[in-house]
Amino acid sequence: MNKNQLRLSIIIPFFNVEKYIAECLDSVYAQDIPESEYEVICVNDCSPDNSREIVLEYQKKHDNLILIEHETNKMLGAARNTGLRAAQGKYVWFIDSDDYIRPNVLFKLLDVLKKNSLQILSFNTQCFNSDGQKFEYVSTFPYSINSVIKGVEFLKNKVPYWKKPVTAWTKIYDREFLLSNHFLYPEGVFFEDEILSLKTLYQCERFMFHNEVIHYYRVNEQSIMNKNFLSGEKLGHRMIMFFGAIEFLENQKKNENVLSEELINYYVDKIIKHKKVVFYLAPHEKQVFYKYIQSIPISLIDNYSTSVDRFFLYHPLAFSRISNLTLPFLTYLRNLKRKLLNS
Repeated sequence: MNKNQLRLSIIIPFFNVEKYIAECLDSVYAQDIPESEYEVICVNDCSPDNSREIVLEYQKKHDNLILIEHETNKMLGAARNTGLRAAQGKYVWFIDSDDYIRPNVLFKLLDVLKKNSLQILSFNTQCFNSDGQKFEYVSTFPYSINSVIKGVEFLKNKVPYWKKPVTAWTKIYDREFLLSNHFLYPEGVFFEDEILSLKTLYQCERFMFHNEVIHYYRVNEQSIMNKNFLSGEKLGHRMIMFFGAIEFLENQKKNENVLSEELINYYVDKIIKHKKVVFYLAPHEKQVFYKYIQSIPISLIDNYSTSVDRFFLYHPLAFSRISNLTLPFLTYLRNLKRKLLNS
């Protein structure tokens, strides 16, 4: 395979996906450009199942498949960064190993990217479950933007921010755009897409969005994103990401004051909503949660928290005791509310 001819690098980190990775790989090979024009980089993040063996079988059939092995589990962000550093394609596309893409789309996507000299091309995704049922993804964007705009203009669009795709797999990036701006995924945390998406859109001078389903997202109950969601680790990671986004937006105020304020308010609202969930954590999960949020700068907490929030974040022992005492009553009210809504 001639590296000089590579138009695209498809980066697929994998961990514990032996049931799904073959479908993912089948989709990236059911395409309309020669395999010599793109590469598939699979990053094994110390998967404990047979995923690696499945990838090795595909490697025997496809010369453009590269397998990279992590010596320790580093989580999704680090695995994506590993793939990005090894990539040789003009463009890069991060695809999760339990998802798949539409057949015969690469020629069209790469043509649009090249003709418009895009730094980011974004598109829609569609959810599907274990029964094969398809349904709209929560952040489906409602219409196409077929002209080249700045990423900030996309953020300014009247459609709410939560309707705009922030995920890695709904975008194809110009590789040099990422590398020259030192854009890497946060490592060692969940929800790593959030901040990188903001940073790349703020920096992007040539962006385009197509209201077309190109990617299919599996709602996998056993995935790291859905399993045991009420955990101190995941809530802690969410808080880190939300405050990290606010910190980044604070630095953008001088250039895009109105937009930054609007997005900051969005993340403050998310913090308030997620804070309520901490009440329902088991005592040992609360301890894990507080371990993670110690990394959040105190200045951010002071600027974007009420006095109650500051008590919640600064005095974890007292807060935990209060929440543990009130947990049975809160759980009763929560269940009662659900029964009334369903009756």
